Amino acid sequence: MGITVLPPDVNESEIEFTVVYTPDDAQDVVRLRHKPVCHDGDVHDPMGPKIRFGLGAIKGVGTGAVEAILEARQGEPDEEGGRATERPFVDLFDFCARVDLRRVNKSVIEALVQCGAFDTVHHAIDVHRSQSFVAIESAIERGKRIQAERSSGQESLFGLMGGEEEGQVYEHPGGSFPVLDPWDSRDQLSREKGTLGFYVSGHPLDRYRGELLRFCDATTESAAQLANNRSITVGGTVEGYRERRTKMGHTMAFFHIEDALGRVEVIVRPKPLEKEGIREALQSGEPVLLGGRVKHEQDRNDESAAPEAKILLEEATLLSEALQERTKAITVRLTVETIDRTKLDSLRSMLERFPGPCPVTLELDSPGDWRVNLAETGLFVDPSDALLMGLERLFGTKVCELH
Repeated sequence: MGITVLPPDVNESEIEFTVVYTPDDAQDVVRLRHKPVCHDGDVHDPMGPKIRFGLGAIKGVGTGAVEAILEARQGEPDEEGGRATERPFVDLFDFCARVDLRRVNKSVIEALVQCGAFDTVHHAIDVHRSQSFVAIESAIERGKRIQAERSSGQESLFGLMGGEEEGQVYEHPGGSFPVLDPWDSRDQLSREKGTLGFYVSGHPLDRYRGELLRFCDATTESAAQLANNRSITVGGTVEGYRERRTKMGHTMAFFHIEDALGRVEVIVRPKPLEKEGIREALQSGEPVLLGGRVKHEQDRNDESAAPEAKILLEEATLLSEALQERTKAITVRLTVETIDRTKLDSLRSMLERFPGPCPVTLELDSPGDWRVNLAETGLFVDPSDALLMGLERLFGTKVCELH
């Protein structure tokens, strides 16, 4: 429908999903209580609406916890008793000092961090989710101490340092976040889906986008347009895997293969399911590469409906293993503004930890100025998933391309 879905936000989300947009002539995000006009499945809204995840849609976050968050975010009413001006949370430590920790427990805060609800407030201070997650326990302890002092009428050191100016209530930032590497994209997306039921900030296949374009000849979207019995190769993640016994006593499997464009049902007949490694690959939870044939099936309960494209599986392997087998060389692309001698030394150490047959090319880029391609680095690696994840952790983004 062309609408961007935004992750939950401790300063923006309400209990339920809301429609938000930023007008061309204003910077403040405006919450809309109405739905944009929809005709024939297409959304028509010149302001470019976005859907903000509601706090109540986060798994493990109950209504009581959401209400406590909204109450803490709400400022004092004005002198005339009108609507209060909201007081945004400054960071995780400020959040834990202000919300009622009897109603917002540790598991709730863990879910908020893992789904990205603190991403916006922490971006300004360069704190990522792994740091926030490890800091939760100390933030809670600090928050309990501040709340105990407040309830006993004592003035803490934090209050003395901040005080109140011009009627503004003092906030409670200032806790210490540990120095940690960010979660790699696979770990972050796994935690995100575990709390939201969806991938919002990305997709597990994003890191393989270039490789999938070279190694696959179909997507979940294009499969529906292909002829019946057409042989295809498609990559994706396995969703809803289940097995069923047939009347003859054999075992079949059913699941959906999901990529960044959609999902298609896959049918695994008994003979392919018995092949070595197929069941293990499908149940691994890792991205897979599938080979099979397109099958257009008519809905038996609705003969007027158009036939649905499905895939009859013939082969399956872990995507990481398939790419490892097919890769002949790798290129590491780096922007000079984001590296230094220490990073380059760490890069060499990382590459030397995974010796193998594939030559490494290093490409250094100064956007808009120059680009240097170092084709003969003298390094040869095994393009394993462990290497790809290690490089992603080191640089905070995908820097490696497989050829």
